[in-house]
Amino acid sequence: DEDRNRQFWIYTAGQGLLMLGVNFHYTALPSLVAPTKADSAKIGYNRAINWGSQAASSLVTGPIIDRTSTQGAIIWTNLIRSGLMFLVPILFFRGHLGFAVFATLIAAAGFAQMANMTAGAVAFNRILAGDEGHYNRANAVSTVVLNVAGVIGPLLAGSFIALVDARMGPLAGNAMAYAVYGLTLLACAVGYAFFLRLPRDEMMAARRGLDARLKREGVGPVRYAGVAAGRMGDRSVLLVEVAGDPAAAVVPAEFEGFPVMAVARRRAFSEVVEGFRVIWSDRFLRLSLILTTLAVMSGDALLFAALPRFIEDVLKGGAGSMGLFFAATALGAGVGSGLMAFARDPEQMALAPAARAFRGSLAAREPGLDGDALEAAAESLRAAAPAVFARYRASWGSDPSPRSTSGLAEDVVADAARGLGRALGRSEADAAAILEATGASRDARAWCERRGAKLLARARAEALKGMDHLQRQGRWTSWARGLSWLAYAGLFFAGSVRGAAALLLVSALLGAPALVAWGSLTTKVVRGSYPESQARIYSALFFYQLVVSIVGVLFYGWMMALLPTMTVLTMAGQVLVVCALLDFLAPAVVFPIKRRP
Repeated sequence: DEDRNRQFWIYTAGQGLLMLGVNFHYTALPSLVAPTKADSAKIGYNRAINWGSQAASSLVTGPIIDRTSTQGAIIWTNLIRSGLMFLVPILFFRGHLGFAVFATLIAAAGFAQMANMTAGAVAFNRILAGDEGHYNRANAVSTVVLNVAGVIGPLLAGSFIALVDARMGPLAGNAMAYAVYGLTLLACAVGYAFFLRLPRDEMMAARRGLDARLKREGVGPVRYAGVAAGRMGDRSVLLVEVAGDPAAAVVPAEFEGFPVMAVARRRAFSEVVEGFRVIWSDRFLRLSLILTTLAVMSGDALLFAALPRFIEDVLKGGAGSMGLFFAATALGAGVGSGLMAFARDPEQMALAPAARAFRGSLAAREPGLDGDALEAAAESLRAAAPAVFARYRASWGSDPSPRSTSGLAEDVVADAARGLGRALGRSEADAAAILEATGASRDARAWCERRGAKLLARARAEALKGMDHLQRQGRWTSWARGLSWLAYAGLFFAGSVRGAAALLLVSALLGAPALVAWGSLTTKVVRGSYPESQARIYSALFFYQLVVSIVGVLFYGWMMALLPTMTVLTMAGQVLVVCALLDFLAPAVVFPIKRRP
């Protein structure tokens, strides 16, 4: 809908602005931390410190975000990071920015950054809501925006640093780049505070309402500690945490439609453990995490530890070569993600042309309807085919009998009439008459006769196998990512900077669609199956990935110091071949997400 689209673009624009600032940080970091070759190991130490603080943050901030305002968490963590980044140039020009001080600032910023990322993941899920048909497109558009900033950012940062250095002296530009980063964080926080309005979360609203009530009324002889969310069978429940015997607590049986239970007060660490337990108990989350462990361990480690040495020692590249590789990565990822925006589900797009024609006909027939009403009416027709196919898929689980195109046509028209009646406040009979009079029913039936048989056959085959369009995209994008690892391995044997950068671009291009598709699958699983535990699940996921990344960057950094560059790169190439094999294997192991007994 229009409001959700507006919030999506506000949120995405803010993330793009932040990515611009992040690229000022990445561009300025190497020379500021390691101004001489003897200091080069400090870059790896700095990355490990940053990731370590993020890992520590993920252990405690997830449960906190589950209990507080998601939007407030995003705003305040951006403000905190902004203040920390402004301290960098202040301390630099006062002569107090040693490695220990800088590492402390980066560690504190990393702690706030992880809280921001966790809250951001929850906010993104709330904006997308349950609209699976737009998961891929939203993820693709978001990734494109971030990668456009990833291409522009290093170029702007490099020019800015050179200009300031020329006027104020060596490394002044690097320090001032952090002031730019601080400004982007501040602008994002202010923009979100004034313009971002996340969709209402019914569970969060109920928790706050019950919390306010119990703070006034108490819970009997035990001490009230707070309200959390949980699951009881297939239902979400409100958990009133108390210090003492839960059986003695006096709580309502229900609040705003949610069952209420009293439980013993839970600690933050136990909730993080619960996040890991959920991940390990869910087949999709567990397998996707295990199968990508080696890739996560190698990805950033190769980029920050191995690639700079390869460029300097083997390719003999100049000072600007690393920027070329960053730009190639961002460009490839941006193009690959952009292509995913056009990978639409045929069921979602089936009646889009008919809906556009219906909107125009309805506007001419009833000029008193405003734009919102017309769009809601068009959406009722557009959403009819996906809704009917969803019901068919559910029914094929118990009755695999084929469906006819004529039956599909009648069901689609009937579903559209019900939706139109709700949208315009009319009876179903009146809505059906409007569809007939405008020709929308005729267009829907014509589409069903023309394309329905093919889509019915495919939908039935997928339903019997437990597949859907997101899983189909997850399958082919995993194979494409396998090819991307092979291209990445090949760049270490390229004979020139341009050849290696071209292979890195190809690698990013092939790998980006998997980030979009598998991100959508994770969104679907986490939001659909564990809506009350999203923050703690994302915290556990981020923690695991950060720990693995730290191990990777320290291991590759140690190997680079111990062995000849090409020896380590040959070993890295072999590791990337294993990553490719795992991605080729993943679809057969992971899909379908829900297997038939």
